[in-house]
This record gives sequence, C-alpha cells and structure tokens, in this order.
Amino acid sequence: MSWTTIGFTVMVSLFGLYEITHGYHQSRRYKLRFLLIGGILTGLPFLAAGVILLLSQGRPVGDWKYLVLAGWVFGVVWETWQRRKYYHANPGKQGQPRR
Repeated sequence: MSWTTIGFTVMVSLFGLYEITHGYHQSRRYKLRFLLIGGILTGLPFLAAGVILLLSQGRPVGDWKYLVLAGWVFGVVWETWQRRKYYHANPGKQGQPRR
C-alpha cells in the first residue's frame, strides 16, 4: 500500500468519525435528534470509503476507479466547510435551539 493511499484512508476515516461525533454533540447541545442522524448519514459513507481503501489490496489511489471516490470526498468536505463558514459568519441563520 502506498503512502498516498494510507494518508487518504486515514483522512477519510477521521473525517467520517468527526462528522459522527460532531452530529452527536450538536444533537445533545440543541436537543435535535435529526442532527445526530445527519452526522451518522454524513459520516458513514466516509468510514465505508476508508474500509474500501483498506481492502483495495494495495492498488494506488491514482487508479481511475478511485478518482470518482476522491472527487466525491472532496466535494462533501468542501460543502461542509463552506456551510460551517457561512454559519459562523451568520450565527442567526442556523435556527434556535429548543428549550
């Protein structure tokens, strides 16, 4: 397995775990269960991508099959980053927590 594949696998898996834990903490903070479900639904594909890369039997990430996976991962990470930047700049747009 190449270092690129190992690095990409670690990055994808850690982002999946981050999304799940972030959803969990946000659902407890705002008492909104759908945030937990959203975190799980966002994080599980990343964990699955990490497993696929681990089981790829040493094929390099540059293989054409992984370009689609890499593009998808980059797109989701970029969209999440943009959304969080927007919410930090506009804190009133997120909705109010339940009490």
